[in-house]
Amino acid sequence: MHDGEFYARLAELGTLKTKQLGKQLSNRALADRTGMSPTTIGQWLRGERFPSNVDKLITVVRVIAASATANGVAVPEDLLDPDYWRAAYRAEVDRRVGAAVEVSDLSALAHVAESRGLLRDAARLRGQAAASGDAMAAAELINQLRSTFPDFRELPWPVADQVALTDPLGVANLIDEFKQIGAARQLSVLLGREPGASAECADPDGAITLVEELRKAGGEAQASVLAGRLAASAALGDPARVIRLIAGLRGAGAYAQIAALIARDPAGHAALDDPELVVALILELRMAGAEDQARVLAARAERAGIPRARAALSVDLNDHEEAFAFRFIHGSYKPDEAAFMFNVLASSGWTDKLRRFLALDPVGTMPLEDGAGVGRLLATLQALGADEQIRVLLARDPAAYLAPGDVSGAVQLLDAMRQAGVRSQNPQDLAKRVGPDDPRSLALILKMLAEDGAGAEIAAVLERCPADRVELRDAEALSGLLQLLRALGAEEYGRTLTGRLPAEGHFALFLVQDDHAARYRFGRNPDGSPADPWTWEDLG
Repeated sequence: MHDGEFYARLAELGTLKTKQLGKQLSNRALADRTGMSPTTIGQWLRGERFPSNVDKLITVVRVIAASATANGVAVPEDLLDPDYWRAAYRAEVDRRVGAAVEVSDLSALAHVAESRGLLRDAARLRGQAAASGDAMAAAELINQLRSTFPDFRELPWPVADQVALTDPLGVANLIDEFKQIGAARQLSVLLGREPGASAECADPDGAITLVEELRKAGGEAQASVLAGRLAASAALGDPARVIRLIAGLRGAGAYAQIAALIARDPAGHAALDDPELVVALILELRMAGAEDQARVLAARAERAGIPRARAALSVDLNDHEEAFAFRFIHGSYKPDEAAFMFNVLASSGWTDKLRRFLALDPVGTMPLEDGAGVGRLLATLQALGADEQIRVLLARDPAAYLAPGDVSGAVQLLDAMRQAGVRSQNPQDLAKRVGPDDPRSLALILKMLAEDGAGAEIAAVLERCPADRVELRDAEALSGLLQLLRALGAEEYGRTLTGRLPAEGHFALFLVQDDHAARYRFGRNPDGSPADPWTWEDLG
C-alpha cells in the first residue's frame, strides 16, 4: 500500500467493502458501474494505485454507500461522503504535483491535467510515463496527439522498445494505436518482443483483449501463447471469471485453449452461491461443447437447491436467442436491471423473446422504492410500446413507494409518468425542493416547467439554484442541463456554468460548448485563457 492518509482511507473503504459487503458487492460489480477493470478497482481499494479519474472514484463510493445503507452497515460518515473524497483527491493531486512521483502516478496526473484542459502538460506527463515503460500511457499519448494533430504519425522516440509488456490492456491499446497511425515498424518491434509471454494474466478481461489485438495484428503465435497461459492459470472457483474467460477465448478463436481450461474441471470447482451465475456457466460450458461439464455442474447445483440448473441443460443452443434469454427470463429484477434487459433484447432484434419476457409480468412484483430506476424503466417501456406493462406498473402507484427525501427519484419518476400521460403531481411542488446539488433533477424540473409554460417558476428555480453553486460531478447531467438552458434562453446562466467546467475536470464538456473546440484546440492555460499552439516536437 502507498503511504499517506489518502491511500489509508482508500484501504479503509476497501476493507468495508470486502469484510462487510463482500457477498453483496464484488469488484466486478463496481467495474461494471465505472468502466474500469476489476483488477484496477481492487488496486484502488487496497490503496495500491492512485485513481486516474475522480468521477469514477466517486461512483465507487456511491455504490458502496448504497450497498451499506441497504444492508444496514454502519460506517464513519465521511468514509462514504462524495464531498470528502473530492476534497481528498484534490489535496493528493496538489501534493503529488510538487513531489517525486511513481510512473503510475504520472499517468493519473495526466488524466487530471487533461480533464482540466492542460493538454500540453498532460502530453508531457504521458510522455514521461511512456519513456519510463508505461504502455497504457504511451497508447493514451498517441491517442491524444492524433486527436489534436490530424497529421500525427509517430512518436519521436522508439516507444515500442521501451514499454513494459506486463500490462495486457495497455499493450493491447498500444497495438491498436500503432495500427491507427500506420506505425508498422513500431508494431513489428513490439510484436517481436513476445508480449504474449510477458503479459500478466491476473485481469482476464485485459488479457483477452490483448489476445484479440494480437490476432488482428498478425501475431497469431503470441496470441496462442497468452491464451494458453490464461487457460492454465485461471482460478476456477469464480463462475463469473470462468464465463468471461471461456466467452473471450471463444470470441478470439482459441478453441484449443478452451479445451485445456475445461480439462481442469471448472464444473467441479465453481462456487454455487450465485444461482444466476451458475446457470450462466452451465450455458457457457454447453456453448463451448463441454456437455459433460455442464451436467456435472447442473447436478451439483440441483443438490444445492438451484432448481433452474437442470432446465439449463435442455435449452436449444442452436437458438442463440433462447440461450441468451433463458438466463434472464426467469429471474427477479430491480427496475434498472429489467430496463437493461428489455433494451438488450430489443436492440438485438429478439422480439419474440422480449414478448415472452413481458408476458411473465416482470413489473408486477418487482420492488418500486428506487424512484429513479422506476422512471428509467417506465421510459424504456414507453420506447418499446409495452402498453400492458405500463398499465400494470402505473396501477401499482409507484409514486407511493418514494422515500420522503428522494427528490431526485421523485423528479425522474414524475417526468417519466408525464411522458406516459399521467399527471399525478404538479412540478411546481417539486421545483421548490430541487437544489443546485442535483443538476439532473434541475434539468428535468426546468423541462417540465417549460412544457407547462411556467416562466415565472423557471426564473424562481434559477434564482434559488445559482449557476455558481450547481454541483459539477455528473458530466452527462451537466450536458443535458446546458442544452436545456440554451433552449430556454438562459444564456448568462449557461455561460457561468460553462466557465466553471474546466477547473472541475470537465474540459471535454467545456470543449463542445459554443466555439471552444476551435479556440481551445491546444488546451487552456491555468488562468483559463486559450493555450498557445504547440506541437508534439515541443514535448521534449
